[in-house]
Amino acid sequence: RHRTVCLTRTGRRTASYPVLFAVLLQHQHAETAASTTLKAIVRDLTSRWSGQSGVLFSTLGTLAIHNNTYKRLYRQIYAEFYAALEAPLRTLNPNLSAAELALRARLITALIDGAPMQPQIPNRRLFLQRIQAEAESIATG
Repeated sequence: RHRTVCLTRTGRRTASYPVLFAVLLQHQHAETAASTTLKAIVRDLTSRWSGQSGVLFSTLGTLAIHNNTYKRLYRQIYAEFYAALEAPLRTLNPNLSAAELALRARLITALIDGAPMQPQIPNRRLFLQRIQAEAESIATG
């Protein structure tokens, strides 16, 4: 209830972050290779972030700077997101430390979150493909 109320205050009637986790979970099937899962997650979320979801999380991030309630919500959402993203990373890199997995999840997230903040890109499709390639490189590097 608290999460929905906070997200409603940002101008959105529904809690969009469950959609975010649905994207993560729809790609995490036992028969799907971790690299395929990771590519699909990056592709789907980069596309979503260019739309209303990106606006919502940008607004939430701005509100988090000035309000502790939003800051807690923002941190909780990202903590859950990082944990979900670490699953395919762990499968790809079973020998990495927890700290390295966490860092890679944050680096990939920075690419995804930063994509919509680059409006002057002449060829958006190629830019998003490069983000996917760089995220895969971070995941496997």
